[in-house]
Amino acid sequence: MALMGEVWKDNDGYEGLQQVSSRGRVKRLDRYKESFKFVSITVDSMS
Repeated sequence: MALMGEVWKDNDGYEGLQQVSSRGRVKRLDRYKESFKFVSITVDSMS
């Protein structure tokens, strides 16, 4: 939760993993990422 006037930026060397706020708070981003699974289905036709 961001406080009023708080700005979040990527932490150098941890882009996409951590952000640091203008108030000095640090948050991990891996909890906020959505993950997707792609499934490939092959259908064999009987000719």
